[in-house]
Amino acid sequence: MFESEPSPSHRTAEVRAHSAETGKGNSFDARAAFHKGKASGIDLVTARSLHIRASRPGPQGLLVAEGDSWFDHPGGDLLSALEDLGYEIEANAHGGHTLEDMSFNPRQLGDFHRLLQRLKLSGRTPKAVLLCGGGNDIAGDEFGALVNHAASGLPTLNAAVLEGVIDGRLKVALAHWVGGVDAVARGVLGLPLKIVIHGYDYPVPDGRGATFGPLRPKGPWLRPGFWLKGHTNLQRNRGVVRDLINRLNDMQISLVEELELPNLVHVDLRNTLSSVLYENDWDNELQPTEAGFRSLARKIASVL
Repeated sequence: MFESEPSPSHRTAEVRAHSAETGKGNSFDARAAFHKGKASGIDLVTARSLHIRASRPGPQGLLVAEGDSWFDHPGGDLLSALEDLGYEIEANAHGGHTLEDMSFNPRQLGDFHRLLQRLKLSGRTPKAVLLCGGGNDIAGDEFGALVNHAASGLPTLNAAVLEGVIDGRLKVALAHWVGGVDAVARGVLGLPLKIVIHGYDYPVPDGRGATFGPLRPKGPWLRPGFWLKGHTNLQRNRGVVRDLINRLNDMQISLVEELELPNLVHVDLRNTLSSVLYENDWDNELQPTEAGFRSLARKIASVL
């Protein structure tokens, strides 16, 4: 014979008992997570407070920023380092943004206009506008197109592609961005704002990606392009990346000279980070460590 089914009242009692036990387990896990998070928060506040007390001067002024992961990186970036130096930051920055999108997406300029309007209504005038962009236009999936195959006998960097991308596409995008930002600043605030642009320091194409957690790996962005084209010598590849970063900075410097805009400034960040013990200053192929960002921030602050 089949065993009789438990009565509805009996099943209800079992469900309630199971729920009570499950609730206890969830409560315990949540409390443990809460206290672990609390401890992490306390440790962070303590560490940052010690750093700020040791190095932070008085208020240095308000900065408006637009950029990529150098302005928006978990664990520390250029903007957080500038805040530690006493600057107040209002930013529209997103890791992964390209310079072309920052320049030609009308939403970007509209957001900048709304930001300046809000600051004006609150009686606050920025000291400068910062831009960080261009890295995502040439790294990652785009990078391999810049590199000739090792077996071709050609120079590693494709001169024609490089000229089209950096001296054509990115120079036009940067000039367009500067023109739009300068016009909006003058239109809203009635005066020009200092516009600070920069290239990057020399990253190392060693294949290290960013580790934001096991489910969110990012990169690498440079070594795959080299290896795909048969270039596996790290030291030679470092030299190629050095040439690429020099080319990007040279384009920016030439644009400043060409536009003859008195409030447009280029800050040179090259040779700021260690090239020997580079892992102390570079968290991965593209982003510096928190200590590296602090070194870069001091250079930017020197032109503000």
